[in-house]
Amino acid sequence: MDPEVVGTDAEIAAHADEAADAQKTADAEKAWNQWRNERNEALASEHGWLSLTSLTWIPAAAGPVEGFLGTWRAVDGEGVYAAFTAADGVTQNGVPVEGEVVFQLDDGDSETSLKHGTKVAEVAKRGGRYAVRVRDSLAPTRQRFKGVPVYGYDPSAVVKGTFEPFDEPRDIPITTANPAVPGVAHIVGVVEFVYAGASAKLVVQGDSSTLTAVFYDGTNGVETADWRYVSFDAPEGGGAGPVKIDFNRAANFPAAFTPFGTCPMPPVGNGIQAPIRAGERRPSAD
Repeated sequence: MDPEVVGTDAEIAAHADEAADAQKTADAEKAWNQWRNERNEALASEHGWLSLTSLTWIPAAAGPVEGFLGTWRAVDGEGVYAAFTAADGVTQNGVPVEGEVVFQLDDGDSETSLKHGTKVAEVAKRGGRYAVRVRDSLAPTRQRFKGVPVYGYDPSAVVKGTFEPFDEPRDIPITTANPAVPGVAHIVGVVEFVYAGASAKLVVQGDSSTLTAVFYDGTNGVETADWRYVSFDAPEGGGAGPVKIDFNRAANFPAAFTPFGTCPMPPVGNGIQAPIRAGERRPSAD
């Protein structure tokens, strides 16, 4: 066989591979930009996370909550009681409220049926305690939001790993962004991978379709938020197998934007030795 012909064929094949790889990267970056747009739209929605303006833990004695009308009290084992007058102008699911309304929630749940003007009262139960977080579409954090700062798209931030499920999921205690609120992580297995030459092993939460790792890395607190999370597809069938983790989609919890979040912190030991300079960066303090 003519060596020149072999060389030409090899060059053609190499160029074809390069073109295919370039197209894959372009497609991945396009999908990432779409993800970024959707993230920014969700954060900036009328009563999304950027609209939080206060958090009040509801006491047993009836009293007000910061930033919303009515008289509120919490009764152990029963729920939250909130009383309004017709003059308050509060609605529940669009219907004017006069008198007392009751909320009974499971731990971790929230309810946002009460509204007054531009404000919504989010009744929440966290760590066995009831609280009200007020969401206001005119909140300064929402009004000045121009998008989450991010690192540029990096193809090398997409890594392959392996997932090994536990025989049975485990509930482990964790801390949260609010010292008054203990948390529990429902972990289902371990993911292992190599990032920038450093081996990493993280416990993950999720189900048979999507897994989530809440993690620390060397950029936290300076370039990025104090911790972040990344979600990725579980192996087909939900068992052990290969996974692909795209750290370009490493995202901030609401606590990075507002002091009123009760977001879960990473389980003990869920750290990555290499700095992850990909995904969302630390929001501006301006």
